[in-house]
Amino acid sequence: MLCLDIDARNNRITAGGVPLRRRTRWLAVFLQTLVERGRRSPDGVTLEELERALAAFGRPLQPLLAKQVQRLVDGLRAGFAEAGQAAAFDRRFRCDPLCKTVGPWAWVAAPGDESRSLGAAPTLAVGVAAAAARLPALAESPLGEASAALAAELKQVLALRWDGKPDLAIENLQASASWARAAPETAALRHLKLGEMLASRRDFDAAVAAFGEAEGLLDGAPPAARGVLLPLLRAQRGLAFYAQQPAAHYQEILDQELACRTGWPALGAVVNPVAEAKRLNLLSLCERRWIEAHRDDATPAQWDDHVEALLRYGHAALFMCLACEQFERARNVSANLAYAHQQLARWIRADASTELPMHLRRAMEWYALSMSIHWRFDLPDNLTFQYIFLGELWLSSPAAREAFDAARLQIAWDGERPDDASFYETACTSALELGDPRQIAYAALNKLRFGEITRSRTVRNRALKLLDQVFDAHPDLYRALRDEGYAVPARPRQAG
Repeated sequence: MLCLDIDARNNRITAGGVPLRRRTRWLAVFLQTLVERGRRSPDGVTLEELERALAAFGRPLQPLLAKQVQRLVDGLRAGFAEAGQAAAFDRRFRCDPLCKTVGPWAWVAAPGDESRSLGAAPTLAVGVAAAAARLPALAESPLGEASAALAAELKQVLALRWDGKPDLAIENLQASASWARAAPETAALRHLKLGEMLASRRDFDAAVAAFGEAEGLLDGAPPAARGVLLPLLRAQRGLAFYAQQPAAHYQEILDQELACRTGWPALGAVVNPVAEAKRLNLLSLCERRWIEAHRDDATPAQWDDHVEALLRYGHAALFMCLACEQFERARNVSANLAYAHQQLARWIRADASTELPMHLRRAMEWYALSMSIHWRFDLPDNLTFQYIFLGELWLSSPAAREAFDAARLQIAWDGERPDDASFYETACTSALELGDPRQIAYAALNKLRFGEITRSRTVRNRALKLLDQVFDAHPDLYRALRDEGYAVPARPRQAG
């Protein structure tokens, strides 16, 4: 004998007094449809009938994919198995093994079985709830207290990340009991955020696994949830792939973009601006890598084509950031564009030397905008590399310093300026706070060059002292930087 309680509206099933762990949306509707058909007829439920039954509970009336049906069948059996009822399920569930994803499916009750349906299909009188059921949910039951708890959990995770405590955020994402009550789309969001944070910690295998979990949970999720999360998921997966080994993976990312021909969504398509900004910025970074790799063998036509693509992707990414008021990301995209022009000025072809002043001006303009966004919106102070790259640019030549003077008159320059000693002091402080020896050395080398250009003995001696400290702590770094072509002074001594 098997006793079933089926709450189709809240997607809950109890078999033999044991709650089933829900694996995907619509499992309870699927089981209720099977049980009710089994009471009336030995004929199984067809695919079309299942689609109509799901539509009665809020799923759009559209074809089910084979993968979605397989998740329903496998998820239902797995739930019974975890409740210790696998044998009971196998005795009652009927389907030709070759027809698992197309049906028909039948439920043949055994003598003494009982079933109770707690959530009937909505009628026209409650059609508003049915329409609202198509929207993303937080918890399994919209009327329970879990929704507020889940929202609070997400807030806490994002706050920990904002405060620079990703390890604690990851721990919350992995361990909190609140997630057990999450709706599939909220569980997918959880795994998406977990993958992002694991990738930022360079734990790429775990990040890929988290992204896979998120994608699986989105099968059968409301269209609005899929429309928001799938583009984000694909963008984050691409960014993790790029971060893992940029020089090896940039071409594959560009090839995938060309094969999909998804430079812009079709007219009338719904765009997720945050995901699109991430994707377009990634493509801009990959184009910069292509130019760097092919700067000696690209034809003039290829060069111009890839430079234009780099800039178009970057400008479009910034457009998306501004459209959805993603100011920190807008600052970072502006800095990426600045660095792209900075590198283009370095790689300029002999037949295009007249472009050098233009790239220097554009680099300074984008740095000015990035700094302005940072200070105007009081963003987190994580600008170490921007200080280093901008400092390198200003120090590189008189032409670059002229470009800076022109840019700061054209675009308001907020915050530290590379023509002031405090800029290099701030860069060193920022690098020391991060604790990365390479960044400390880069910042100190810039400070040393500034002291030499401005003939400031005090600045120069402080820079030499910091270089002494970082090279004493990391002896191999001195040789590595010299081998890479950096103008490292002959083993600096303590000064001042």
